[in-house]
Amino acid sequence: DKGEVSRCADGTAFHMVGIFVNIDKTEHINAFRSQITVLPGVLECHHLAGAYGYLLKVSVSDTDALESFLTNKLKKITGVSSSNTFITLATLKEELNC
Repeated sequence: DKGEVSRCADGTAFHMVGIFVNIDKTEHINAFRSQITVLPGVLECHHLAGAYGYLLKVSVSDTDALESFLTNKLKKITGVSSSNTFITLATLKEELNC
């Protein structure tokens, strides 16, 4: 099962993308959190310990949509100082533990 392109129930294709994000100053964290959680395409936002502050799971239709998301949405949020993007090539296992 290739992870780079998935299909919604209606047949629409999308790419699953992970983006690590760093925020430059503590005073920008609340604004980042409130803005990132309402952006279309952001499926998950996780606060991390380690080299990066946040991990986003984003759904985009293609690389043009990814570029637009990074340039016109993510990097316009005050405080976003850096990001590192990766695209899943294949999903070997995915579970939801509730």
